[in-house]
Amino acid sequence: MSGRGALLRRLPVLWVAALGLWLWRGGGGWVPTERTVSFRFGAAAAPARVDVQLYDAEGHLLAQQERALRAGEPLSELSLKVQSRPGTLEARIFRWRAADGAPEPLRLGVPVPGVEEAVVVDVPPLSR
Repeated sequence: MSGRGALLRRLPVLWVAALGLWLWRGGGGWVPTERTVSFRFGAAAAPARVDVQLYDAEGHLLAQQERALRAGEPLSELSLKVQSRPGTLEARIFRWRAADGAPEPLRLGVPVPGVEEAVVVDVPPLSR
């Protein structure tokens, strides 16, 4: 009976350790994890000014970055760090040409995998 009593005394400690390990490994998608979402702009997609916004499935703004470029300065990539669960994020990208006053809006679905890895999104070229 002493072997079973020792196990019962240690059971709460083992349970807390297992819960801590589960949360540390991501919590099965219940706990948001930090991810890097990178937007790659090709030569045809490079704007004079860009505003990138990331929203979760409920429509909450997770991250936003705006960048204005000097004439001839290329924009190859823009990265944002967000806390998110696996699923799909919505990217709203506003791009300005140097000559235009109005932005060209673009909405993209960004799939976020369950594993902690960087997400890369290729931005389509500006329309003419």
